Amino acid sequence: MKTLLTLSTLATTALLVSVAPATAARRSASRASSGRHTLTAYGRYYGDHSAYTNRPFQKDDIGVGLSYEYREAAGFWQIGLEFCSRPGTRTEGYTLTPFINLCFQDRWLFAGLGIRKPYLLDTDDDGWSDLYYNWLLGLEVPLGSRLSLNVTGIYDFYKWQELDEFKFRDVEASAGLTYRF
Repeated sequence: MKTLLTLSTLATTALLVSVAPATAARRSASRASSGRHTLTAYGRYYGDHSAYTNRPFQKDDIGVGLSYEYREAAGFWQIGLEFCSRPGTRTEGYTLTPFINLCFQDRWLFAGLGIRKPYLLDTDDDGWSDLYYNWLLGLEVPLGSRLSLNVTGIYDFYKWQELDEFKFRDVEASAGLTYRF
């Protein structure tokens, strides 16, 4: 499994490195007419995570968020805040999670790496939770000149050494609507 994960990480890195320069010229011309700034509103579903068990999210938690993206020819920086409540319980609180992602994009596909730091409110453990990371792989489908629909697969991990414990069932889903200005 470690070898497979290492090979897939190397393949993804090689793809990102080879795609970025090749698409820069193409995308800069097409993006010149549309904005380099976007806002995305999204929803995220949290599932049971087998490797990262101490995160502040439980199975069936739903997060909603808003992010600002600064776009360049080959990718974008995404900075945002996510709100997550516990729909299954009345006694537990909610979290606010600021995050930053760096994504590389080629036409409709994007991939990236992010950092997240949840803040717990109205619980016994109020305060900042541990910093963690996530891999993103998504599809952005244009819905005209200014809107697009995003569907993203997200894999959270706490330590880089945990990547060898990757399981597809731990990939969670997010969907959002992006407005370009």
